[in-house]
Amino acid sequence: MRTTLTTVALAFAAAATFAHPPAPVAASNCAEIEVTGLQADTGTLNLASYDSSDSYFKKPAWGERVKVVGTTMRIPVCNLAAGEIAVVGYQDLNDNRKMDKNPLGIPAEPYGASGTPPAFSAPTWDTTKVTWPPVADTVVKVKF
Repeated sequence: MRTTLTTVALAFAAAATFAHPPAPVAASNCAEIEVTGLQADTGTLNLASYDSSDSYFKKPAWGERVKVVGTTMRIPVCNLAAGEIAVVGYQDLNDNRKMDKNPLGIPAEPYGASGTPPAFSAPTWDTTKVTWPPVADTVVKVKF
């Protein structure tokens, strides 16, 4: 089944609402997720991370909701196992705890993903997966 933008919107909402962290792992797996392109000081940032293609948009390995401060934010993460992850998120501008969509089902609120997501279709595991923890003091970047 092909992932649609409506499916992406629902998965973002579910991930932010139902995500729970896995068992703690070694501190060496700590790193940051950097989110850029946010609308300054507006709403809440909702992030979810998936650790396999099988869990992608189904069962997040980690999720976080934080108030947006500025246009760029760095979110520290210390509870993800080493390997590949895919990070997706959206900015809930009106804090209604869901991704708003237009009448065609296209997200009406800013969203983004790690890796190299396509510009005009929903992100996939293959386009958003990155190495965790990032190598050589870099961060996982998510651009809105």
